[in-house]
Amino acid sequence: MTAALITSIIFNIVLVGALCFLAVIVHRMLQTAVSVTDRVHDRSQETLKDVLDRLMAVDFVEYHDARQERETEDGEFILPDGPPPPDGEVIDQRNMEELRQDAEEMRLLTEDFPEREPA
Repeated sequence: MTAALITSIIFNIVLVGALCFLAVIVHRMLQTAVSVTDRVHDRSQETLKDVLDRLMAVDFVEYHDARQERETEDGEFILPDGPPPPDGEVIDQRNMEELRQDAEEMRLLTEDFPEREPA
């Protein structure tokens, strides 16, 4: 009688241990499945948002501006110094060397392709 009792107690302890082990494995599998599902959902949501932005934009400039607004983080955008330019006036931020190189390039283009109007 005592041998059967000890054997059944040992069997019950082993059984409870095996069930706990299986419960931990199932819990980890479910946790992994939920995290994968969340990542897939986030990616598909971002893709859908991108596609809807493209469809809603009348032209590429609006799409690009909307995307820049969404991707810009705090501190990335630097406001220009000084007062805003008058209406219709464009302020060129390039240095004189870049302007000279652009003028030289346009001169060479008009030499090679005289029928082409400069932009």
